[in-house]
Amino acid sequence: MKQQKLSSFIDQKSPPMNMIQLPSMMVIGMEIVFEHKIFPEYQASRQLWQTFNHRLQQIPNRKKTKGWEKWGILYHQFDETQQKILKYMACVEVSDLKFQIASMVGLQIPSLHCQKHIHRGALIHLPETLDHITQQKRQKNIEPEPLLPPPPLIIDHLEHYDHRFHWSKPSSEIRLYIPER
Repeated sequence: MKQQKLSSFIDQKSPPMNMIQLPSMMVIGMEIVFEHKIFPEYQASRQLWQTFNHRLQQIPNRKKTKGWEKWGILYHQFDETQQKILKYMACVEVSDLKFQIASMVGLQIPSLHCQKHIHRGALIHLPETLDHITQQKRQKNIEPEPLLPPPPLIIDHLEHYDHRFHWSKPSSEIRLYIPER
């Protein structure tokens, strides 16, 4: 199997530092916890998405959109001892967080100032794209200042899935939003 070059995974038509303001949103979905991982393992996140997709109809207050839209969110939360916990959430935007659905969680995502990138290609290559973006930030000395005390939720990145996404097609597209800190 011929491997795609990394540069083909990132949209070369838009500037690498395309900044946008993502509006706040409420999401409901399923999450998994990762210990000592920088990015969730492909197989674990794929299983999460498959389970979530089967349960999607249980969410009665999904926001209506043209076609379908889903979000993948990689974030950190801190426990009572200030220990950082890495989580990944497969979710959809909802109109409110009133509904309690077994084994699902709700989050209020604040408005975020983000770099927008596009990953093109199979989902299995998404970690490579995110590593490339992280290295670009380091080269430009765009490193976040440490926050003291840490906020209860730190969003590492958001993945926006819509009709352009396909699990393994080279033409697949995922919108990536990397919050500025």
